[in-house]
Amino acid sequence: ICYNYCGPTGGTYKGGARMIRPRVRLAEDWDAGAIQTLLKDNFQLIDGLSWVGLRPYWIVAEHKGQIVGCVQALPGRPVGHMGCLVVRKDLQKHGIGVYLYEAARRLLAATKTEVFSMTTVSDEVQAMLKRLGASVDSETTLLYQKV
Repeated sequence: ICYNYCGPTGGTYKGGARMIRPRVRLAEDWDAGAIQTLLKDNFQLIDGLSWVGLRPYWIVAEHKGQIVGCVQALPGRPVGHMGCLVVRKDLQKHGIGVYLYEAARRLLAATKTEVFSMTTVSDEVQAMLKRLGASVDSETTLLYQKV
């Protein structure tokens, strides 16, 4: 499976921002700190979680040697889940989220997941998902509870 989604390169993205083509790969345990930082900057993250065994459930995007985005892909049959799609704030609206989304979608497809759910509270992400063919059902509530 090629996680480097071969989409458009160069040029501009919606709103005139320069399109960035990141290196997209499966996360390793040593990426945990960067993933946690991204999540803390964008979500309320529960402290005290174990970040061991990230592979193959997390995918990261790198740009100029730094992890700038991540997404979690949880295979399931027939229903999987994609979550925690995050791009570093200063690099949002440069197409990186689309690369992460596509890499996670391909991983789920390779594991025979037929459909996946995803929660987001971002209107911009919902619009992107609609452009990519997703059905957006309704407003969502994010629930994080440590088990």
